[in-house]
Amino acid sequence: MAFSGIYRPGVARSSDLDDANWSVDLAILGSDEYWNLRDNRDASWYAETVSSDFVKAFSGQAIAFAHLGEISPQWWSTGPSLDERMSWDQDRDGIPDENAPSWLGPVNLKWKVPYEPKWQNYSEFSYQNQYPLYMVRFWEDGFLNYVKEEILYYQKRGWDGIFFDTVPPTQWTEVNNLHPSIYSWDELANNAYYGLKRIRDFIDSTFPGFKLFINGSVLVPSWMNKRPDVFHLLDGIVLESKVFFGSTASGEYVAHGNEFPAHSKLQHWLKNSTDLQNLSVLLDGLGVDIPVLLTEYVDDLPEIAAATALSMNGLDGNFRLI
Repeated sequence: MAFSGIYRPGVARSSDLDDANWSVDLAILGSDEYWNLRDNRDASWYAETVSSDFVKAFSGQAIAFAHLGEISPQWWSTGPSLDERMSWDQDRDGIPDENAPSWLGPVNLKWKVPYEPKWQNYSEFSYQNQYPLYMVRFWEDGFLNYVKEEILYYQKRGWDGIFFDTVPPTQWTEVNNLHPSIYSWDELANNAYYGLKRIRDFIDSTFPGFKLFINGSVLVPSWMNKRPDVFHLLDGIVLESKVFFGSTASGEYVAHGNEFPAHSKLQHWLKNSTDLQNLSVLLDGLGVDIPVLLTEYVDDLPEIAAATALSMNGLDGNFRLI
């Protein structure tokens, strides 16, 4: 399967894409189209909104970027009013209060943003004003209803599919200073599969042929062997930063996508990792033929291209670096 693609997490702006002169098979792009209905902002706020018609001018398929495994109560206007959302963790200790919906989990300590002393009228608006994302049990009905609403919107607006990010956050299985491990990987894999199965069934009942993509960066190393049948639910996956990694002074690995240019502190690349090869073998055994999009924040240095080529050696045409 030979294909070309674009992947832009978050919200893409039309001005970022206007002059690119692209022609690709697949584009996964964030659009704030859906929020237009809810935020009641001035129309100028959405002047650069990316629509399906805009995307299809340069891409064979338009896939809408959406969140699944975590939300920010500050910005998640899919749900209730801002005041209600901000009441879910009133003391901002990172743990949902009793009035929060059952599907809301603790704050995700792996996503940290720069400190801000105030946001709108809130002097305290998230855990330490630096951790805005809370994990969600997207397999529960209460949250799935919101997901279904968003899917219906993109179906009616001419998008060809939807891409879900963070499926699921690894912090559910980890011990930290806020909570013990909440799920084992077996439990989390079953929950994630159940949630995706319900999403797949909903898509097939409302708009057969509408594509379901996910960020598989957690799936592949952590739970693909626990629930390999999940691949039968998907039309494609994205794997972020699968070749280049760096490390902190303490030795902790970090994706090089967090630094620009990517090679600035390149100490090693994952030449000994077998994740991609294992995935290829698994997909062959399952008889699953879906695109696997590998993303990297790299430039055109020859050594970067050479390392990428070596890391993909032996993989079939389903694997593409974009």
